[in-house]
Amino acid sequence: MKLFNLVCATSLLIAGTASAADFVAADNSKATKVCMSVVKDNKIHLFHTIKKNHLKRRVVEEKLHCNDMPVGKFAATYGFNKAADFLGVDSTVETSIQDIAKLDKKTIFVSGSK
Repeated sequence: MKLFNLVCATSLLIAGTASAADFVAADNSKATKVCMSVVKDNKIHLFHTIKKNHLKRRVVEEKLHCNDMPVGKFAATYGFNKAADFLGVDSTVETSIQDIAKLDKKTIFVSGSK
């Protein structure tokens, strides 16, 4: 039974990652680097990217836009929940519908605000 559960869980993980969109940086700016860090959906990586680029989390939360969306909305729109949580996006207040089909096998170019 444990083997069956392991096989099912592995299949779901592989299927989930296979249909995700490819996010590609549009340029090499600090803002785009932070946006690409949001795409990784890893709190520690995002924290280090913000620090490495000499930014403050509050400034990123309030002023950064990724693909013409506030960074929190960008994270929530594409399902980067860990990054959204790190950036203080309160998912209990705002309800959104995520269109999973629109992410299938697309390349999305990510650019940060200037």
